[in-house]
Amino acid sequence: MKPDLSQYPKLVQAANSPGKIYYQIGEFTTKESCALVIPTNCRGETKFGFLDKVNALFPYNQKIYQAACANNSMRIGDVLSVKNNQTVSTNPYFIINVPLKHSWDDELTLDNLAKGLEALVVEVDRLGLSCVSLPVWDNKTSLSYTKVNHLFESILLNLPYVDWYIFSQNTDCS
Repeated sequence: MKPDLSQYPKLVQAANSPGKIYYQIGEFTTKESCALVIPTNCRGETKFGFLDKVNALFPYNQKIYQAACANNSMRIGDVLSVKNNQTVSTNPYFIINVPLKHSWDDELTLDNLAKGLEALVVEVDRLGLSCVSLPVWDNKTSLSYTKVNHLFESILLNLPYVDWYIFSQNTDCS
């Protein structure tokens, strides 16, 4: 997935509602939000990079996520929300784990992404959240960036009261 960097930062609004998606380049930790979405897999595998950083920042979430994976509770189309119990910060208030692949080594598919986003919208609505950060982290895909953005916009903008912040961690997303 390679973004068109000439379009960043970019704001997308829903035609008939106040819902917004902000596309940004940078670290997901720089944006205060109600929830941080972590794209995960069903096996609890964290090989390097982004997930290692998230695990270091939120070890309590990692323990709960690993336990859910060990119990075979994580499936594509499900989410696992964990209230952030860090005493240092209340931001984000929730961490939402969204499995998009069975294994870390699997290729991301549009179908799995759609299932994950649909489950995420239901959970964000259930929790009554108004701002959510979603890091785009999967460099192991041949999916078109345009198709992925279209999916984000067609699913996420169904919640009119939520501001979505979609981050690309670096400019080399090839």
